Amino acid sequence: MTGPTRPVVAARLGWEDEYRRGRWGYLADAVESARYAAIAAHIGPTALVLDVGCGASVLYDVLGGPRRPGAYLGVDWSLAALRSGGWGPGHGVVCGDVNDPPVRGRSDVIVLSEVLYYLDRPMDVVDRLHASLTDHGVLLITLYRPTVDRHPEWARYIDALAAGLLVRFPDMPPAEVVRTGRRTWTLHALPAPGSG
Repeated sequence: MTGPTRPVVAARLGWEDEYRRGRWGYLADAVESARYAAIAAHIGPTALVLDVGCGASVLYDVLGGPRRPGAYLGVDWSLAALRSGGWGPGHGVVCGDVNDPPVRGRSDVIVLSEVLYYLDRPMDVVDRLHASLTDHGVLLITLYRPTVDRHPEWARYIDALAAGLLVRFPDMPPAEVVRTGRRTWTLHALPAPGSG
């Protein structure tokens, strides 16, 4: 299954310019902090974290940034985003295709925060990353939940992605709903295969 058809999105090459111009700077604003706090609550201080679609280091900073004792690896399409982040020694970033993250090995926590809608084959990426968790690991997926009246196409597409997760992982715990101001996200925490 390749998943539902997504609405037209900006070309990935356009993200370079958008990051340079500050288009994605709002992700570090206070209104987004509830989403990052909800994600961070699932991540222990020494966990090996793979953050796919890491952008300009917002989650990394929430997790403690350079003072974080656990390993952190961020992957993003945008070199401009990675260059603007506050990455510390001992923690890595890779500029690469988020559809096929150029990393190997296992992680305790893998984060796909507001990333699924930009992937060519989102459920295939979820399957691959889910299989690369450590025995007691967790895959964290956040989905922005736009209102149907303001963004009907996106709302339908994101509903279809959430439904696809339930089909693929019928035993996953219920999604956590995160709200701040007028924004709402769902946080899906998928335990490692065979761990629950």
